[in-house]
Amino acid sequence: MRGSEQARRKPPLTAALVALAALACTPGCRHRGPGWTPDPARATSTQERAEAPSEAALELIVLGSVRPGDSPRARRLGARLETLLDGDELVLWLGTDLGRAGPDARVRDCSSESGEPVLALVEAQAGSVWRLPGPDEWRCSPEPEAPSSWVVRVGADGAARADWSCGADGCALAPARLDDRLELVGLELATWAYPELLDDARRSALHQRQAELLDALPSPDRDPERPGGPPRLLVAAVPVDSAGAHGHGGRLERAGMHRLPEAVRDAVQAGQFAGVLAGLEPSLQLSEDLGPAMIRSARSFPKAPVFQVISGAAGGGRPALPTSRGRALIPELESEHLGFARLLVDPTSSWAEVELHAHVGGRWQVARAQVSLEPPAHGAVRPAVPIQPCLRCDPVKGAADGPVYVPR
Repeated sequence: MRGSEQARRKPPLTAALVALAALACTPGCRHRGPGWTPDPARATSTQERAEAPSEAALELIVLGSVRPGDSPRARRLGARLETLLDGDELVLWLGTDLGRAGPDARVRDCSSESGEPVLALVEAQAGSVWRLPGPDEWRCSPEPEAPSSWVVRVGADGAARADWSCGADGCALAPARLDDRLELVGLELATWAYPELLDDARRSALHQRQAELLDALPSPDRDPERPGGPPRLLVAAVPVDSAGAHGHGGRLERAGMHRLPEAVRDAVQAGQFAGVLAGLEPSLQLSEDLGPAMIRSARSFPKAPVFQVISGAAGGGRPALPTSRGRALIPELESEHLGFARLLVDPTSSWAEVELHAHVGGRWQVARAQVSLEPPAHGAVRPAVPIQPCLRCDPVKGAADGPVYVPR
Protein backbone atom coordinates (compact mmCIF):
# COMPACT_ATOMS: atom_id res chain seq x y z
CA MET A 1 0.00 0.00 0.00
CA ARG A 2 2.79 2.35 0.90
CA GLY A 3 4.49 1.64 -2.44
CA SER A 4 1.34 2.45 -4.37
CA GLU A 5 0.96 5.75 -2.50
CA GLN A 6 4.53 6.71 -3.33
CA ALA A 7 3.90 5.84 -6.99
CA ARG A 8 0.89 8.12 -7.03
CA ARG A 9 2.85 10.96 -5.38
CA LYS A 10 5.75 10.75 -7.83
CA PRO A 11 4.88 12.25 -11.22
CA PRO A 12 5.85 10.06 -14.18
CA LEU A 13 8.99 11.04 -16.05
CA THR A 14 7.00 11.86 -19.15
CA ALA A 15 4.78 14.28 -17.24
CA ALA A 16 7.85 16.03 -15.84
CA LEU A 17 9.34 16.39 -19.31
CA VAL A 18 6.08 17.81 -20.63
CA ALA A 19 5.98 20.33 -17.80
CA LEU A 20 9.56 21.40 -18.47
CA ALA A 21 8.85 21.75 -22.18
CA ALA A 22 5.79 23.87 -21.47
CA LEU A 23 7.83 26.09 -19.14
CA ALA A 24 10.56 26.51 -21.76
CA CYS A 25 8.14 27.27 -24.59
CA THR A 26 5.99 29.76 -22.70
CA PRO A 27 8.27 32.77 -23.36
CA GLY A 28 9.28 31.44 -26.79
CA CYS A 29 6.05 32.66 -28.34
CA ARG A 30 6.75 36.29 -27.50
CA HIS A 31 5.42 38.28 -30.45
CA ARG A 32 4.01 41.56 -29.28
CA GLY A 33 3.19 45.08 -30.34
CA PRO A 34 0.59 46.70 -32.59
CA GLY A 35 0.62 46.37 -36.34
CA TRP A 36 1.63 42.73 -36.86
CA THR A 37 -0.29 41.53 -39.91
CA PRO A 38 -0.06 38.37 -42.03
CA ASP A 39 1.86 38.92 -45.25
CA PRO A 40 1.12 37.15 -48.54
CA ALA A 41 3.09 33.92 -48.69
CA ARG A 42 4.22 34.58 -52.25
CA ALA A 43 4.75 38.33 -52.13
CA THR A 44 6.74 39.81 -54.98
CA SER A 45 9.11 42.73 -54.89
CA THR A 46 6.59 44.74 -56.90
CA GLN A 47 3.92 44.18 -54.27
CA GLU A 48 6.33 45.06 -51.50
CA ARG A 49 7.47 48.22 -53.24
CA ALA A 50 3.87 49.36 -53.60
CA GLU A 51 3.86 49.86 -49.84
CA ALA A 52 6.98 52.05 -49.85
CA PRO A 53 6.56 55.78 -49.16
CA SER A 54 7.61 56.57 -52.73
CA GLU A 55 9.29 54.97 -55.72
CA ALA A 56 12.51 56.79 -54.86
CA ALA A 57 12.64 55.39 -51.31
CA LEU A 58 16.02 54.13 -50.19
CA GLU A 59 15.82 50.56 -48.90
CA LEU A 60 17.98 49.15 -46.10
CA ILE A 61 17.87 45.53 -44.96
CA VAL A 62 19.46 44.71 -41.60
CA LEU A 63 20.67 41.13 -41.02
CA GLY A 64 22.16 40.04 -37.73
CA SER A 65 23.22 36.59 -36.47
CA VAL A 66 22.73 34.71 -39.74
CA ARG A 67 23.67 31.12 -38.94
CA PRO A 68 26.18 29.47 -41.27
CA GLY A 69 25.51 26.62 -43.64
CA ASP A 70 22.44 25.31 -45.39
CA SER A 71 19.47 24.75 -43.10
CA PRO A 72 15.66 25.07 -43.27
CA ARG A 73 15.90 28.47 -41.56
CA ALA A 74 18.55 29.68 -44.01
CA ARG A 75 16.46 28.54 -46.97
CA ARG A 76 13.36 30.20 -45.53
CA LEU A 77 15.26 33.44 -44.97
CA GLY A 78 16.85 33.31 -48.42
CA ALA A 79 13.50 32.75 -50.12
CA ARG A 80 12.07 35.76 -48.33
CA LEU A 81 15.02 37.97 -49.21
CA GLU A 82 14.76 36.97 -52.87
CA THR A 83 11.31 38.59 -53.00
CA LEU A 84 12.78 41.88 -51.78
CA LEU A 85 16.21 42.14 -53.42
CA ASP A 86 16.37 43.64 -56.91
CA GLY A 87 19.80 45.27 -57.04
CA ASP A 88 19.09 48.61 -55.35
CA GLU A 89 19.05 47.70 -51.66
CA LEU A 90 21.72 48.44 -49.11
CA VAL A 91 22.28 45.44 -46.81
CA LEU A 92 23.83 45.80 -43.36
CA TRP A 93 25.48 42.56 -42.21
CA LEU A 94 26.08 42.63 -38.44
CA GLY A 95 27.95 39.40 -37.76
CA THR A 96 27.14 36.61 -35.31
CA ASP A 97 27.53 35.73 -31.66
CA LEU A 98 27.09 31.98 -31.35
CA GLY A 99 29.81 31.29 -28.79
CA ARG A 100 33.50 30.69 -28.38
CA ALA A 101 35.45 28.85 -31.06
CA GLY A 102 36.59 25.28 -30.55
CA PRO A 103 35.53 21.67 -31.05
CA ASP A 104 33.25 21.70 -27.99
CA ALA A 105 31.66 25.08 -28.72
CA ARG A 106 28.42 26.14 -30.38
CA VAL A 107 30.14 28.44 -32.85
CA ARG A 108 30.52 27.67 -36.55
CA ASP A 109 33.62 26.18 -38.10
CA CYS A 110 35.97 29.12 -38.47
CA SER A 111 37.24 27.80 -41.79
CA SER A 112 33.83 28.35 -43.42
CA GLU A 113 32.31 31.63 -44.51
CA SER A 114 29.82 32.92 -41.97
CA GLY A 115 26.27 32.99 -43.18
CA GLU A 116 26.84 31.04 -46.40
CA PRO A 117 24.72 30.75 -48.55
CA VAL A 118 22.69 33.77 -47.37
CA LEU A 119 25.72 36.04 -47.63
CA ALA A 120 26.33 34.87 -51.19
CA LEU A 121 22.70 35.64 -52.02
CA VAL A 122 22.75 39.20 -50.74
CA GLU A 123 26.15 39.92 -52.30
CA ALA A 124 24.83 38.76 -55.66
CA GLN A 125 21.41 40.42 -55.61
CA ALA A 126 21.65 43.51 -53.36
CA GLY A 127 22.98 46.88 -54.45
CA SER A 128 25.73 46.85 -51.80
CA VAL A 129 26.60 45.00 -48.60
CA TRP A 130 28.30 46.68 -45.64
CA ARG A 131 29.63 44.43 -42.91
CA LEU A 132 30.70 44.77 -39.30
CA PRO A 133 32.48 42.03 -37.35
CA GLY A 134 30.48 40.39 -34.60
CA PRO A 135 32.00 38.60 -31.62
CA ASP A 136 32.40 35.37 -33.62
CA GLU A 137 34.50 37.07 -36.28
CA TRP A 138 36.92 38.21 -33.57
CA ARG A 139 36.93 34.76 -31.98
CA CYS A 140 37.94 33.20 -35.30
CA SER A 141 40.52 35.75 -36.41
CA PRO A 142 42.59 38.49 -34.78
CA GLU A 143 42.07 40.49 -38.00
CA PRO A 144 38.48 40.06 -39.21
CA GLU A 145 37.74 40.62 -42.85
CA ALA A 146 35.03 43.17 -42.11
CA PRO A 147 36.29 46.67 -41.16
CA SER A 148 35.88 47.81 -37.59
CA SER A 149 34.51 51.25 -38.50
CA TRP A 150 33.19 53.04 -41.56
CA VAL A 151 31.11 55.97 -42.71
CA VAL A 152 28.80 55.30 -45.64
CA ARG A 153 26.85 58.07 -47.30
CA VAL A 154 24.07 57.52 -49.81
CA GLY A 155 23.80 60.06 -52.63
CA ALA A 156 20.79 61.31 -54.55
CA ASP A 157 21.19 58.48 -57.06
CA GLY A 158 20.94 55.86 -54.32
CA ALA A 159 24.58 54.80 -54.62
CA ALA A 160 26.47 54.20 -51.37
CA ARG A 161 30.08 55.27 -50.95
CA ALA A 162 32.65 54.94 -48.15
CA ASP A 163 33.76 58.38 -46.92
CA TRP A 164 36.04 57.29 -44.02
CA SER A 165 39.46 56.12 -45.11
CA CYS A 166 42.59 55.22 -43.18
CA GLY A 167 46.19 55.02 -44.35
CA ALA A 168 49.73 55.31 -43.11
CA ASP A 169 49.20 59.00 -42.27
CA GLY A 170 46.01 58.41 -40.29
CA CYS A 171 42.31 58.54 -41.08
CA ALA A 172 40.27 61.19 -42.84
CA LEU A 173 36.58 61.86 -43.37
CA ALA A 174 35.46 63.21 -46.72
CA PRO A 175 32.94 66.06 -46.56
CA ALA A 176 29.29 65.27 -47.17
CA ARG A 177 27.65 66.33 -50.41
CA LEU A 178 24.69 68.64 -50.48
CA ASP A 179 22.47 66.03 -52.14
CA ASP A 180 23.33 63.16 -49.76
CA ARG A 181 20.22 61.42 -48.44
CA LEU A 182 21.54 59.34 -45.57
CA GLU A 183 24.68 58.84 -43.49
CA LEU A 184 25.50 55.52 -41.80
CA VAL A 185 28.24 55.33 -39.17
CA GLY A 186 29.36 51.75 -38.55
CA LEU A 187 31.21 51.09 -35.29
CA GLU A 188 32.54 47.77 -34.05
CA LEU A 189 31.45 47.49 -30.40
CA ALA A 190 31.84 43.73 -29.93
CA THR A 191 35.36 44.05 -28.48
CA TRP A 192 34.04 46.58 -25.99
CA ALA A 193 31.13 44.37 -24.91
CA TYR A 194 33.41 41.30 -24.89
CA PRO A 195 36.80 42.61 -23.67
CA GLU A 196 38.32 39.13 -23.71
CA LEU A 197 38.30 39.18 -27.52
CA LEU A 198 41.29 41.54 -27.73
CA ASP A 199 44.22 42.54 -25.55
CA ASP A 200 44.03 45.91 -23.85
CA ALA A 201 46.47 47.68 -26.17
CA ARG A 202 44.74 46.69 -29.41
CA ARG A 203 41.29 47.34 -28.03
CA SER A 204 42.35 50.77 -26.80
CA ALA A 205 43.83 51.67 -30.19
CA LEU A 206 40.70 50.47 -32.01
CA HIS A 207 38.35 52.52 -29.89
CA GLN A 208 40.64 55.55 -29.99
CA ARG A 209 40.31 55.48 -33.77
CA GLN A 210 36.53 55.27 -33.42
CA ALA A 211 36.60 58.28 -31.10
CA GLU A 212 38.54 60.19 -33.79
CA LEU A 213 35.86 59.23 -36.31
CA LEU A 214 33.06 60.49 -34.08
CA ASP A 215 34.96 63.71 -33.44
CA ALA A 216 35.34 64.25 -37.20
CA LEU A 217 31.58 64.03 -37.82
CA PRO A 218 29.90 67.39 -38.44
CA SER A 219 28.03 68.58 -35.38
CA PRO A 220 26.01 71.81 -35.05
CA ASP A 221 26.91 71.89 -31.34
CA ARG A 222 30.67 71.96 -32.02
CA ASP A 223 30.57 74.07 -35.19
CA PRO A 224 27.30 75.97 -35.78
CA GLU A 225 28.61 77.38 -39.06
CA ARG A 226 29.31 73.94 -40.51
CA PRO A 227 26.38 72.12 -42.13
CA GLY A 228 25.31 69.04 -40.25
CA GLY A 229 24.75 66.88 -43.33
CA PRO A 230 22.07 64.25 -44.02
CA PRO A 231 20.22 62.22 -41.35
CA ARG A 232 22.71 60.05 -39.49
CA LEU A 233 22.23 56.53 -38.12
CA LEU A 234 24.55 54.49 -35.91
CA VAL A 235 25.15 50.91 -37.08
CA ALA A 236 26.61 48.47 -34.54
CA ALA A 237 26.65 44.76 -33.78
CA VAL A 238 25.83 45.58 -30.14
CA PRO A 239 22.71 47.65 -29.32
CA VAL A 240 22.55 50.62 -27.00
CA ASP A 241 20.10 48.63 -24.89
CA SER A 242 17.81 45.65 -25.29
CA ALA A 243 14.70 44.12 -23.80
CA GLY A 244 16.29 40.69 -24.17
CA ALA A 245 18.83 38.85 -22.07
CA HIS A 246 21.70 41.09 -23.26
CA GLY A 247 20.00 44.28 -22.04
CA HIS A 248 20.56 46.24 -18.85
CA GLY A 249 19.76 43.96 -15.92
CA GLY A 250 19.48 40.88 -18.15
CA ARG A 251 21.08 37.52 -17.50
CA LEU A 252 23.62 38.01 -20.31
CA GLU A 253 24.00 41.77 -19.91
CA ARG A 254 26.25 43.24 -22.60
CA ALA A 255 24.29 46.36 -23.60
CA GLY A 256 23.27 49.48 -21.75
CA MET A 257 24.08 53.16 -22.01
CA HIS A 258 26.64 52.91 -19.20
CA ARG A 259 28.41 50.06 -21.03
CA LEU A 260 29.16 52.01 -24.21
CA PRO A 261 32.57 53.54 -24.89
CA GLU A 262 32.66 57.11 -23.62
CA ALA A 263 32.91 58.66 -27.09
CA VAL A 264 29.92 56.66 -28.35
CA ARG A 265 27.91 57.39 -25.22
CA ASP A 266 28.56 61.12 -25.53
CA ALA A 267 27.61 61.12 -29.22
CA VAL A 268 24.33 59.29 -28.59
CA GLN A 269 23.46 61.53 -25.66
CA ALA A 270 24.26 64.69 -27.65
CA GLY A 271 21.79 63.72 -30.38
CA GLN A 272 24.41 62.99 -33.03
CA PHE A 273 22.31 60.06 -34.29
CA ALA A 274 18.65 59.97 -35.20
CA GLY A 275 18.58 56.22 -34.68
CA VAL A 276 20.50 53.00 -34.06
CA LEU A 277 20.54 49.82 -36.15
CA ALA A 278 21.96 46.88 -34.18
CA GLY A 279 22.14 43.11 -33.81
CA LEU A 280 23.47 40.70 -31.11
CA GLU A 281 20.11 40.03 -29.43
CA PRO A 282 18.41 37.02 -31.11
CA SER A 283 15.12 38.85 -31.60
CA LEU A 284 13.47 41.69 -33.48
CA GLN A 285 12.82 44.93 -31.62
CA LEU A 286 11.72 48.45 -32.48
CA SER A 287 11.97 51.22 -29.90
CA GLU A 288 10.71 54.60 -31.00
CA ASP A 289 12.76 56.36 -28.31
CA LEU A 290 15.67 55.05 -26.24
CA GLY A 291 15.47 58.00 -23.88
CA PRO A 292 13.52 56.29 -21.06
CA ALA A 293 15.88 53.29 -21.14
CA MET A 294 18.92 55.59 -21.01
CA ILE A 295 17.48 57.36 -17.99
CA ARG A 296 16.72 54.08 -16.21
CA SER A 297 20.05 52.39 -16.90
CA ALA A 298 22.51 55.26 -16.61
CA ARG A 299 20.57 58.35 -15.48
CA SER A 300 21.58 59.78 -18.84
CA PHE A 301 19.29 62.38 -20.42
CA PRO A 302 19.60 62.45 -24.23
CA LYS A 303 19.23 65.75 -26.03
CA ALA A 304 16.68 64.37 -28.52
CA PRO A 305 14.73 61.14 -29.11
CA VAL A 306 16.75 58.28 -30.62
CA PHE A 307 15.01 55.27 -32.15
CA GLN A 308 16.54 51.80 -32.23
CA VAL A 309 15.99 48.75 -34.43
CA ILE A 310 17.44 45.41 -33.31
CA SER A 311 17.65 42.78 -36.04
CA GLY A 312 19.47 39.79 -34.58
CA ALA A 313 17.08 36.98 -35.49
CA ALA A 314 18.12 36.25 -39.07
CA GLY A 315 19.36 32.88 -37.84
CA GLY A 316 16.30 32.30 -35.67
CA GLY A 317 15.01 33.78 -32.43
CA ARG A 318 15.95 32.64 -28.95
CA PRO A 319 13.37 33.01 -26.16
CA ALA A 320 14.37 34.59 -22.88
CA LEU A 321 12.60 33.94 -19.60
CA PRO A 322 10.90 37.01 -18.09
CA THR A 323 13.34 36.89 -15.18
CA SER A 324 16.32 36.89 -17.60
CA ARG A 325 15.32 39.89 -19.68
CA GLY A 326 16.59 43.45 -19.58
CA ARG A 327 14.69 45.78 -17.27
CA ALA A 328 15.30 49.23 -18.75
CA LEU A 329 13.84 49.00 -22.27
CA ILE A 330 10.33 48.06 -23.36
CA PRO A 331 10.15 48.23 -27.19
CA GLU A 332 6.95 49.05 -29.04
CA LEU A 333 7.42 46.05 -31.34
CA GLU A 334 9.13 42.76 -30.50
CA SER A 335 9.33 39.22 -31.82
CA GLU A 336 11.49 36.24 -30.88
CA HIS A 337 10.96 34.47 -34.19
CA LEU A 338 13.15 34.14 -37.29
CA GLY A 339 13.23 37.44 -39.15
CA PHE A 340 14.95 40.67 -40.09
CA ALA A 341 14.38 44.42 -40.34
CA ARG A 342 13.85 46.62 -43.39
CA LEU A 343 13.92 50.43 -43.53
CA LEU A 344 12.38 52.60 -46.23
CA VAL A 345 13.83 56.12 -46.29
CA ASP A 346 11.80 58.59 -48.33
CA PRO A 347 13.89 61.55 -49.59
CA THR A 348 10.78 63.76 -49.59
CA SER A 349 10.02 63.16 -45.90
CA SER A 350 11.75 63.53 -42.56
CA TRP A 351 10.32 60.16 -41.53
CA ALA A 352 11.37 56.60 -42.32
CA GLU A 353 9.24 53.49 -42.28
CA VAL A 354 10.53 50.48 -40.35
CA GLU A 355 9.34 47.00 -41.22
CA LEU A 356 9.95 43.97 -39.03
CA HIS A 357 9.56 40.69 -40.93
CA ALA A 358 8.98 37.64 -38.68
CA HIS A 359 8.23 34.04 -39.62
CA VAL A 360 5.46 32.94 -37.27
CA GLY A 361 3.45 29.76 -37.52
CA GLY A 362 4.66 28.92 -41.01
CA ARG A 363 3.78 32.35 -42.45
CA TRP A 364 5.59 35.66 -42.67
CA GLN A 365 4.18 38.54 -40.68
CA VAL A 366 5.14 42.19 -41.03
CA ALA A 367 4.82 45.04 -38.54
CA ARG A 368 5.32 48.63 -39.68
CA ALA A 369 6.00 51.85 -37.81
CA GLN A 370 7.35 55.27 -38.65
CA VAL A 371 10.38 56.85 -36.98
CA SER A 372 11.71 60.38 -37.23
CA LEU A 373 14.99 61.09 -39.01
CA GLU A 374 14.97 64.68 -37.75
CA PRO A 375 13.72 64.41 -34.16
CA PRO A 376 13.19 67.73 -32.38
CA ALA A 377 15.32 68.37 -29.32
CA HIS A 378 13.77 67.91 -25.91
CA GLY A 379 12.80 71.03 -24.03
CA ALA A 380 14.00 72.04 -20.60
CA VAL A 381 11.13 70.06 -19.04
CA ARG A 382 10.08 66.59 -20.15
CA PRO A 383 7.63 64.01 -18.78
CA ALA A 384 8.91 61.95 -15.88
CA VAL A 385 9.97 58.36 -16.57
CA PRO A 386 9.19 55.51 -14.13
CA ILE A 387 12.59 54.49 -12.80
CA GLN A 388 11.99 51.44 -10.61
CA PRO A 389 12.18 48.20 -12.65
CA CYS A 390 8.97 46.20 -12.57
CA LEU A 391 8.31 43.08 -14.64
CA ARG A 392 4.54 43.56 -14.84
CA CYS A 393 4.12 47.33 -14.60
CA ASP A 394 2.69 49.54 -17.27
CA PRO A 395 5.78 51.22 -18.81
CA VAL A 396 4.05 54.60 -19.06
CA LYS A 397 1.85 54.85 -16.00
CA GLY A 398 4.06 52.91 -13.62
CA ALA A 399 2.90 50.58 -10.89
CA ALA A 400 0.55 52.98 -9.11
CA ASP A 401 -2.45 52.43 -11.38
CA GLY A 402 -3.20 48.80 -10.65
CA PRO A 403 -2.13 45.36 -11.80
CA VAL A 404 -1.55 46.12 -15.47
CA TYR A 405 0.28 43.23 -17.14
CA VAL A 406 2.77 44.08 -19.88
CA PRO A 407 4.23 40.98 -21.57
CA ARG A 408 7.99 41.28 -21.32
